Amino acid sequence: MSSTSQEKPKTYKTARAYCLTSALWFTMATSAGMIGAGYLIAPDFMANIEWIHFGRIRPIHVNINLFGFVTPGLIAAAFYFLPRLLKTELYSEKLGVVSCVLWNIFVFAGVVGIALGYTQGREYAELAWPVDILVGISFGLVVFNLLMTVRQRKEPILYVSIWYACAAVLLTATTYCIGNVIWRPDTGALLGIPDAIILWFYGHNVFGLLLTPLGLAVAYYVLPLVCRSPLYSHTLSLIGFWSLLVVYTHIGTHHLLQVPVPTWLKVIAIVDSVAMVIPVMIFLINIWYTVKGKLGVIYADIAGKFIFTGTIMYFFVNIQGSIMALPQVQPVLHPAQNNRQTALQ
Repeated sequence: MSSTSQEKPKTYKTARAYCLTSALWFTMATSAGMIGAGYLIAPDFMANIEWIHFGRIRPIHVNINLFGFVTPGLIAAAFYFLPRLLKTELYSEKLGVVSCVLWNIFVFAGVVGIALGYTQGREYAELAWPVDILVGISFGLVVFNLLMTVRQRKEPILYVSIWYACAAVLLTATTYCIGNVIWRPDTGALLGIPDAIILWFYGHNVFGLLLTPLGLAVAYYVLPLVCRSPLYSHTLSLIGFWSLLVVYTHIGTHHLLQVPVPTWLKVIAIVDSVAMVIPVMIFLINIWYTVKGKLGVIYADIAGKFIFTGTIMYFFVNIQGSIMALPQVQPVLHPAQNNRQTALQ
């Protein structure tokens, strides 16, 4: 076979860049978390250092974890498995590396901005408006690269991991812009209750439409590969995908049950919070039946052990979340909100 006819080895430069990004910011995130935890046992701990007092180090810790550590790690996995599943090269490694560099710039700029006091003061949406624009551009480059890779694929069947990965970055690019109210550069926020509603629409979906789909995409790719078993049901995986998108997008208001938001919105949030058991159990049944009888193989594989353990934790966290959304339970678990509401009445 001539050298020209041989398939070029995949370099995975983009996947490596995002993986290194995740590792770098992981060290920063844990450091910020340790400083924040220190204030909880010693309130005067470094209290005179303004740029790392608790009111700033806590959102720094949250944003580094979200955008610096977890998301780049999951995006790295997507940039790795998409070309393999689609039997093609990544559309542009150069574009991928550029998007990763820009990603690091916006995380760094966001951290410095919060440390200096530039914040929108909204949970998960603290980053200042100029940084929001960089976030949107970064997500846009990732979306373009992944979708163009799908377009040039040689494999006609789109495995469910591809559905989840592409939907995650595409939907998050949209919800981030909505939740951060980027059309209002002066405040980055609406007024009153509408702002709370839109904030928690974003705050919940940044997990439900970003981290959850990317995590499930990785599980759907790794566990069948580790076990050398075909996926139990491709149909179940697609039902789980669409039910996740339909159910998860409406539950953010369950954070606001003790405040005066429209009752119909609370009802939708509660019902869909309980209904989250549907996409979760569909995923778990599908993946657990895929690895049935192969626990020994999973135990012998490092990636398999971590991801299979994650599926178990996913079950318990979902049950906890559904129970916490019940109106009889939430006043007990959100006493501060309940006390404020009582005082208003």
